[in-house]
Amino acid sequence: MLFNSILLTTIINTEYQLSYNVGMIVFFLAMSPTLIVTAIGNNEFRKENSKSLAASKPLFFSYRKKEMVEVDAFIGNIKESKKQFFLNEYYKVDHLIPVHTQISRIHWLYEMKYISESDAKFIIDELESKRIIEGL
Repeated sequence: MLFNSILLTTIINTEYQLSYNVGMIVFFLAMSPTLIVTAIGNNEFRKENSKSLAASKPLFFSYRKKEMVEVDAFIGNIKESKKQFFLNEYYKVDHLIPVHTQISRIHWLYEMKYISESDAKFIIDELESKRIIEGL
């Protein structure tokens, strides 16, 4: 649009042989639609900051300055709830699930940094003693 405005100004100036002052007025009149379209386009296509959580169905959050604290707190709550769910589900001795499956889950919890090494060793010792007692 900028080049079209310059070309239009040049054609009008040469066709009507306008003075410098009148030519500048024509140039500013030809540039005004370009500036208006640029301003609208700038607002329309502005890049928004966003933050996301990766998952099978990812969550995207608007991450502007006034929302940063709330978004970070909400994402922290989601991660803490996820951690609590996995701990409640897998960090226990279950008499109906095979011991090797439970040990694999404990290793996974440790790898995901949901439990410490001492916690992992403690529950694995509990599972091993269960295996010895039951003779498995």
